Amino acid sequence: MRVMQAGDYLQLIAERVKKERLMRNLPQKEMAHRVGLSLRAYQMFEATGQVALDKLVKMLFVFGHQNDLLNVLPEKSAYRSLDDFEQKHQTRLRARLSRKKS
Repeated sequence: MRVMQAGDYLQLIAERVKKERLMRNLPQKEMAHRVGLSLRAYQMFEATGQVALDKLVKMLFVFGHQNDLLNVLPEKSAYRSLDDFEQKHQTRLRARLSRKKS
């Protein structure tokens, strides 16, 4: 079994974007305009998978999938348990000194 390389993933992403675009009956020219690319640059993306990250994010916005990108690198919890959380976020309470009136 062949290990996928970076280019394979780029091509797979481009194919999925194209499939989503076609399902929505969205012409390449309109998609290119909506994400701020020339028609030729968008066509090159679909053919090669090469595109700037900000343009890919805009494509996800067009499809309503912008939040899915955050699942690529989910924020990991630094806590192993509730006790661990409480220990790291324990708030120290200070007592007020009472002032004596003379």
